Amino acid sequence: MPGDPNECRTHALECTNLAETALNKNARETFLYFASAWFKLASQIENSEALVSKWGGQSRLTQLIQQQRSGQSAPLSANDELGKLSLIV
Repeated sequence: MPGDPNECRTHALECTNLAETALNKNARETFLYFASAWFKLASQIENSEALVSKWGGQSRLTQLIQQQRSGQSAPLSANDELGKLSLIV
């Protein structure tokens, strides 16, 4: 599910495990970098959700995701907000 902090943490732990079994320093550092990025993303998602909850309502991104899943909208393009976000992430 997009925007699931628990899924991000799962990916982070997978990267950490891969780092532990990496055969060289470069691979180990790369996996640790990605693990850190996944943990940071989980934290950012939680902070964003807290802000949206505090101010009420759903974010525009959440609305677009739900519309896409329910088939209520056309496929998103790179010009859509979600498309722009996926290019950044």
